[in-house]
Parts: sequence; structure tokens; C-alpha cells
Amino acid sequence: MIDIIIIFLWWHIIATFGLSIGYHRYFSHQTFKTTYAWEIIFLICGYMCGARSPITWAAVHRLHHEYSDTKKDPHSPKFIGLKSLFSLWTIDYIPKKYFKGLLAPHLRFAHKYGKYIWLGIGLILLIINFNLFVIFWLSPFLISYIGFGVLNYFGHNPNPTNRLWINLFAPSEGWHKEHHNRPSKFKINKYDIAGFIITKIKSS
Repeated sequence: MIDIIIIFLWWHIIATFGLSIGYHRYFSHQTFKTTYAWEIIFLICGYMCGARSPITWAAVHRLHHEYSDTKKDPHSPKFIGLKSLFSLWTIDYIPKKYFKGLLAPHLRFAHKYGKYIWLGIGLILLIINFNLFVIFWLSPFLISYIGFGVLNYFGHNPNPTNRLWINLFAPSEGWHKEHHNRPSKFKINKYDIAGFIITKIKSS
């Protein structure tokens, strides 16, 4: 039971900083500015969740917002059904215009080598201790993959929808309709934990 609590808390922390704040609101929508150090933290946490590079993740998300819930949406449950649960990490072709502001040297480095570093860390943890591997590497990947797939499927079924229970599986992402209505806002409402954290780390 203690292991399960540790896994959930660890994942919730890195998913909040890596995916909800970093990959989503910072890299994808560029809703706030912050320091280079925080960008690196976002990168590390994002990869620890098993996400693809921030360049790919953000570009796909921008494409999704432009064509949300249409046939051009790369992961719309309205058109590809349950496949949308697992499509966020499998999209390969993205038009170049969606990469604007995502080609800084450290992001290019992460795009090229990040997955190998992530896999290497997983292998090291597996060699050192199987429990460490499960708690700090395998579990965050599985929960993130499933959790953000759940967000995509139920948050867009049939259109952008608020479902508070999604916050358990995709931190601070349950207000999905509000986000689609105001994607340029880094804080959705007063209950938004990720938005509150951003107010503390953003540059003036």
C-alpha cells in the first residue's frame, strides 16, 4: 500500500511539472515565460513520464487545437474512437508551421537524445533494484500513457468537456472545456493547482 501511495505521489509531481505545466502550458501554448532552469526541469519531468520530446508533443498538441474534433484532429475520439486513448505518443507527421518557438538547441538535443537517456536511466534502475525501476520509471510511464489517453478520450467525448475526475489521471487537466475555450490562459480557475504553481515560477 505504501508503494502505491509513493508511486502515485511521485507520478503526480512529475506529471504536474513535466506534462501539465511544462509540455502543455509552457511548450505547447507558451502561456507564460520562465527561466532556463525551469525549462530543463520541465524536460526532465516530461521524459520521466515517458512522454515524447517536447518538440513533437507540443507540435501535435497545437495541431490538435487548430482542428479540434474534426477529421484533421490527429487524435479525435469522435473519428478514431478508442484508438485515441493510445495515439498521443504515436503520431509521426506534423507540418513544420507547428514547430514555431520549439527549436532551441536544448530542445533539439532532447528531441534527438532524450529517449535514449530515458531508456538508459530505466536500465540502470532495473539493474540496481527492481522496485526502484517499477516505482520511479515504469509506473510513471504507464500511468501517464494511460492517464493522458483517458484525458483525450473522455475530455473530447463528443466535444471538449469538463470532467473533474480526470484530474486524478491527468493533473490539473480535468477542466478541458475551459482550457479549449481559453488555451492562452496559464491558470484555468482558482482550483487549478498547475496554474497556481505557474504564478510562483513564471517570470514577470
